[in-house]
Amino acid sequence: MTLVAGHFWADIYLMNTDPDTNGTSANNATIANGNADYPVIPDAFNGDGTTTYGSFTWFEAQEILGAYGKKCPTYAEFMQLAFGTTEEQDRGNDPVTTGFATTNTATNNGDEEFTSKWGVIQASGVYNIWSRDFIADGSGSGGWQDITEGRGEIYTFGSSARAGRLGGRWNTAADAGSRCSDWGGAPSKSAGNIGARGVCDHLILD
Repeated sequence: MTLVAGHFWADIYLMNTDPDTNGTSANNATIANGNADYPVIPDAFNGDGTTTYGSFTWFEAQEILGAYGKKCPTYAEFMQLAFGTTEEQDRGNDPVTTGFATTNTATNNGDEEFTSKWGVIQASGVYNIWSRDFIADGSGSGGWQDITEGRGEIYTFGSSARAGRLGGRWNTAADAGSRCSDWGGAPSKSAGNIGARGVCDHLILD
């Protein structure tokens, strides 16, 4: 992890598919996503070391990071940890692995360009990452949303509950950057361009 502005710690690398073995932040590991590279269920949540989730939703990102004493960043924390990345530009393709993966020759963009001031690698324009923030519309008719994968339902007024996805994916073009955020999807969304990154508090002992 790396210390961001002397305030909180952020994982240097995107979450990989086997954090029980590798930790949540490891170099040259397969990036966990919600398409095919699903993360292994942590031991803390009754994992057996091999069984993966069948998706990578907001709920699962919070659960996995919580198993290691971490959490997804808020929008405000993300803007800080991604500061110094190349703004309004994307990588151009999926790097597949964490770290300084092979440069995309089509766009000539490499992961060095998307490293923040604090050394957070693939900080923006590579994968959207789940935010800790969760919102629901405050007007309109209310209703229960069956989006928690069988663990109860969420009551909202308006269309649905939504969760933030931050930073922009590899084909977001000029929308990508340290203040890029997408609030258009439900927390139950799972897609191949959505990953996660952990943060935790900075403890100062007197």
